[in-house]
Amino acid sequence: MIDAVPTYYKDIEVGTKHQYLRYKKPGDKYGKYYVKCNELVKRPDGTICHCAMEEMREDHFKKWIQNKRHICTPGEVASQQTIDQYYQNVPATGLTPISLGDIYEQLATFTGRFNLALNTFSSPEFTKLVKTIIMYTADSMILKFPQLHNVNINVDKLASQIYQPISTDKLRQTMIQIANSIHVAKVDEFAKLACTCVAIDEGKTQQFHNLDFSLTNPLQSKRPYPVESIQMNGGTSEDYIHSLTQGFNRIFIRDVKISSVVCDGNKAHLKCFQKGWNQSFYNSNDPRLFKILFIPCLCHRIHNCYQYMTTKDVALGAIVKHIHEISALCRIHVEDIGALCPKHVSTRWIYDYNICMFIIKYQDKISRYTRIDIENIKFLRDCLAIFKKLISTFESDKTKISDCYVWLCKGIEALQYLSSSNNNPLLESFQDRC
Repeated sequence: MIDAVPTYYKDIEVGTKHQYLRYKKPGDKYGKYYVKCNELVKRPDGTICHCAMEEMREDHFKKWIQNKRHICTPGEVASQQTIDQYYQNVPATGLTPISLGDIYEQLATFTGRFNLALNTFSSPEFTKLVKTIIMYTADSMILKFPQLHNVNINVDKLASQIYQPISTDKLRQTMIQIANSIHVAKVDEFAKLACTCVAIDEGKTQQFHNLDFSLTNPLQSKRPYPVESIQMNGGTSEDYIHSLTQGFNRIFIRDVKISSVVCDGNKAHLKCFQKGWNQSFYNSNDPRLFKILFIPCLCHRIHNCYQYMTTKDVALGAIVKHIHEISALCRIHVEDIGALCPKHVSTRWIYDYNICMFIIKYQDKISRYTRIDIENIKFLRDCLAIFKKLISTFESDKTKISDCYVWLCKGIEALQYLSSSNNNPLLESFQDRC
């Protein structure tokens, strides 16, 4: 395959939207694109297989899919071997055999680990370097062992016979195979657990709107693993229920048992897990879905709480607007101040704490350009310090959900302590609306 890219045909495919592999064939002088299904299918005995769909030319496929419905059926068995199992299969006795394929795999791993260009190891310069090393090794062996002195060895020809440069397509294919084996090993770790939490987050670019799925289990000290990314068509509840179902099914096929999900908790998200909507997971006939516990992301809740307070409380809104204006001004005069002021982030409002700290630290230099309400900025900093501590705690993949309630209570107690020990005019706003 050449230029193989996973893709969807959501605008023309009827029913379930499948992921397909779009690619060119080597040696095809017309450069036509071909398509075949890229989904995994589980046989009744539990074996995971690739879809049996035969490849079709893309232009023919687009005409076919408009009037037909593709149904995945089990085909070729997918590789169940993890990368650890692969390297454990070498003979236990004698010399470990090293093939050119083993070298290609190490080149692919090195390319991915250090984010190198795909043509680095297929370049003539690298090929020359490898052959020079082989020739040097051969010459050293001939000089070291007298029995080789009379052997007619052309080291240049020997180097060319031993090493053949890897092509860019072969390197790409090898990288994909290694990545797949690592992916299988990581997901299998979670499949062995009694329950797994799935963290869901949205990501947007200029072209795509994706829903990202990560597996996590703090009780087992498992680091979050990004397992799937589903492209979305929009932001309605119907769009979410479709994308969430698609993502969950791809996790279920690896026998991962989803017990809970954590997401930002916007209205469209929340509706997918509530009993009031007949299409929600709560009303699903699939026990794997209606048993999933929905947990709103506490970090998002804190960000949204602070943002909401700035729109409802006049005094708080005024001081927040004040620090945002100072931040923009400081970024203009960065050379005079001698440091770059943090920028307000509309999706991470608690970063205003960093702005407050910057203004307090450089207030003498900033006061040359504008008036600073330093007392209220210090009051705001004290309040936001509590929120920032909560967020840093909740962001940790080691924090248990059962501990979150205790931390929230501690946050409320901290606000009450500030209220009793300081004459902070902003505390009433935080206490009333938190």
